[in-house]
Amino acid sequence: MKIQTTTPETLREPLALEMQGARFGGKRIDQRSVEVLESLGRNPAATINSAMIGRAATAGAYRFFSNTMVTPELILSGHRQQSILLAAASASIRLHPSP
Repeated sequence: MKIQTTTPETLREPLALEMQGARFGGKRIDQRSVEVLESLGRNPAATINSAMIGRAATAGAYRFFSNTMVTPELILSGHRQQSILLAAASASIRLHPSP
């Protein structure tokens, strides 16, 4: 199975938009979240060591994930918020009763 990868240009803007709702407690860590998730998003099957470019970026990713303020729920909160906004803006959502 081939995993589709993305380029930084196609990933950066949507990812930054998605991460707007996730606030980790400071400008530096918020920026780090975009950098780390952007690198991992290029190849989701890669390990952190493989996904990050250089030792400093790898160490930064490990620091990011070991930070007590970073939780899976907080990482996903921006995505959840953007999904709700997109759903609310869409007039084509229809609910079908289940049988």
